[in-house]
Amino acid sequence: MIFGQMNHCSSRFLLIFILFAFSSSVSAQTNISKLISKLKTADDDSSRIEAYASICEYYQYTHPDSSYYYLQIGLKKFVASNYLMGIGSIINLIGVQDANQGNIDLAFKRQKEALAIFEEISYKKGIGIINNSLGILEGRKGNYDSAATHFIAALKVYNEIGYTKGIILTYINLGNINENINNPNKALEYDNKALDMIKDTNEVYNRCILYNNMAIIYGKKGNLKLSLEYLQKALDKSDTGENLASYVYSLLNMGIVYSKFGDLDKALKMLNQVLLIAKEKGMTEEYAKILINIASITGEKEPKKAILQMEEALVIAKKMGNKSMLEDIYLSLIEFNKQTGNYNKVASLLEDLMKYQDSTSGIEKTKAIANLQSVYELEQSNNKIKELKLEEQAHELKKNVLIFVVICLGFTILFILLYVRKVNHLNLRLSLQEKQLKEANATKDRLFSIIGHDLRSPIGNITMILELLEAETQSKVDEEILNTLQVQAVASLETLDKLLSWGKSQMEGERVVNEIFKPIDFIETNIRLLKINANRKHINVCNNVNPSLAIKGDKSHFDFIIRNLLSNAIKFTRTGGHLEIGSDENLKKGYVIYFIKDDGIGIQKEKLSQIFVPFINNTEGTEKEPGTGIGLMLCKEFVLENKGEIWVESRENEGTTFYFSFPIA
Repeated sequence: MIFGQMNHCSSRFLLIFILFAFSSSVSAQTNISKLISKLKTADDDSSRIEAYASICEYYQYTHPDSSYYYLQIGLKKFVASNYLMGIGSIINLIGVQDANQGNIDLAFKRQKEALAIFEEISYKKGIGIINNSLGILEGRKGNYDSAATHFIAALKVYNEIGYTKGIILTYINLGNINENINNPNKALEYDNKALDMIKDTNEVYNRCILYNNMAIIYGKKGNLKLSLEYLQKALDKSDTGENLASYVYSLLNMGIVYSKFGDLDKALKMLNQVLLIAKEKGMTEEYAKILINIASITGEKEPKKAILQMEEALVIAKKMGNKSMLEDIYLSLIEFNKQTGNYNKVASLLEDLMKYQDSTSGIEKTKAIANLQSVYELEQSNNKIKELKLEEQAHELKKNVLIFVVICLGFTILFILLYVRKVNHLNLRLSLQEKQLKEANATKDRLFSIIGHDLRSPIGNITMILELLEAETQSKVDEEILNTLQVQAVASLETLDKLLSWGKSQMEGERVVNEIFKPIDFIETNIRLLKINANRKHINVCNNVNPSLAIKGDKSHFDFIIRNLLSNAIKFTRTGGHLEIGSDENLKKGYVIYFIKDDGIGIQKEKLSQIFVPFINNTEGTEKEPGTGIGLMLCKEFVLENKGEIWVESRENEGTTFYFSFPIA
């Protein structure tokens, strides 16, 4: 019987305490002048709501009329300004005060009115608060299935808006409901969820509530030692000021536990101590619950005294309309009247008890509440699955975005590499062009140097000789002067020809025009052109080239090569010497090799390796014929451009042979 009372008393307290905690967002303060000053200086409606809530909390037990007074003032002001948020909040606070005074039906009506206002303005937090308040009121009436419906509705809203404090308090309320319908394991599940959410905070109210709840559950399970430990934790965090309600109920429940231990004197001492506090502070419902538990202890030895205590509690319970409390009181009164032998009273009490007993059995209520919880948990599970799916989709999207970014980054890097490569290539080309430009400038400088030095001298000699011819009569013209004039003129012509060909090759570039032709015509033509020079030095020129051979290449290049090599051979062959030009198509497959051989002065060994370098081997001929080395350099370039080779063999004072090859047709 005692722990049955502990069950009802403790759970009803928690419902009242939670209701107020939901309605007020500030802690109680001891200086009312500060609260009133705060109300007067509030510069916005939200601050005013908070100030009215603080004043209501301050006066709720000691001066409930003062609490009503200030709340009515606030309501009039908010109605005048048509501020619906303020109107709904004040009506909610008035409903809390009604509940504290035991006017459950009136409190229920107030909360319904506040709910309609909050729904009209779509104030979700307020909708959650009112649902919690309605659940608490239904629980105080013993309508646990209706209470659970409101709590679950509140929990849905709080989860939707992420209101942690509301979630914690709703878990506590659901734990209370399950404890009242004798489902301790589910109650502990909700209590532990709430405790996990506040363990790292400085929250005192809810922590004390949870300690009391868990103490009740462990007490019903028979673990009185653990129950007492939790109550002591709650009592240590409570005091008679700011946490008065927690202090009262911790002390009440501790008295119940000591009575269960058999220490009735200590239990009664605690209960009587807390009874005085509840009476002094105007805690009507708490006062009734303490009376019930005191009567439960005194009833074994003094049933008449217990009956008086129970009847005093009965008046309060009837006023509040608390069915569960009324059932407990009637059952206790029936038992005590049996002990005194007053069976007529017992019959009357049984008749009254029937009026307050629920038509629905406890088992059916338990099933209904369990079903509500299961539906909610299923919804939560489905919501969690949806969240996981959304998270998976978001993860997949992130992965795809990452892949896209990596691909873009890869293309960017590739583009940069290609761009860098192109820039390097352009830089290389620019560097090469710069080098070529420098070489072209150097060539130009040399060209003008040659024109200014090598060409000026013979042309100057021609001028002087012509002047002599003009001064003398024709009869005095010496054959030697005419020969000299001829040599100088030929030298000048050759030099100009080579310079023009070399300059054109260096500055403009020569394109190879590949044709199939017979070189014999070019060879014979050049022999005829150079015959005057050969005859002057009495040089025998022998042509042993196969006239039927055809080659593939540039005709003009071949013509220049033959003319230059024949001219050089005549230039460096002594008077009365011998010169041979020939060919061989068998020495190298796919090529015809031509040679020009003389028995002249030959080439010094140290000059042989640089024979094709211009401006270095500018050796004079046997009759002081000038040379620049440009011709041999061009011969080499032309041969290479026609995919051939050129080389030389020579012995000093014995003669020289030049070889070059052209592709055979």
